[in-house]
Amino acid sequence: MREALEAGEVTPSAWQSTTSSPTPDDFSPAFGRLWDELCRLDLADWAHGFPERWSQAALRLWAYTNGWLISSEDEDLALMTEDFIPGLLEVAREPACPKREYVLGLVRCWARNTAATAAGRDAFPDVVTRLAGYESLARQANDPELADYLRRLGSYGVPEPVDREGAHQRGRDLTRSYEPKPEEVTVERDGACWRVEMPERPKTLRIAFSDGRIS
Repeated sequence: MREALEAGEVTPSAWQSTTSSPTPDDFSPAFGRLWDELCRLDLADWAHGFPERWSQAALRLWAYTNGWLISSEDEDLALMTEDFIPGLLEVAREPACPKREYVLGLVRCWARNTAATAAGRDAFPDVVTRLAGYESLARQANDPELADYLRRLGSYGVPEPVDREGAHQRGRDLTRSYEPKPEEVTVERDGACWRVEMPERPKTLRIAFSDGRIS
């Protein structure tokens, strides 16, 4: 059964054709509970790896199966690509999903890393506009904090004057991986710019007073 799980072949139709048991009404949660219990009893080994037949149904099954790792090392990095973001947010809409908070954390970290990498580059406005496009999915996943964060990122791609408070918020929003505490980000005047010191690595941003351009 582990091989079938890893191959992406565990589906309601496959269950019906290979067992004498009726197919559960909601297959993914039911199978996830079954597999986790088998692993707990040492009757099965944890599954590993991306399924050969990847689909939204397979992603949902993974989200309900604690005994399945996409990667034994750095699973989060394997999933933090834009191809997976819509599917992860769709799964996160389900309050009962055992990996819901983990999934939302992956999306949050992906957005932060993507925006931080683009900061100061010509592509920054396009990147943050694209990230803001996931705001509605985040709200549907009942994560208003993530949705508000994505909306703010999108606003940074629009030229507008920036005051000290705005520069400080950008520093917090463009710190890689996590949101720093307010005192971890400092803002000082530097000619026609705000110089923003952030705790990650550390990193310095220069944000123009006049239009918010980042360098």
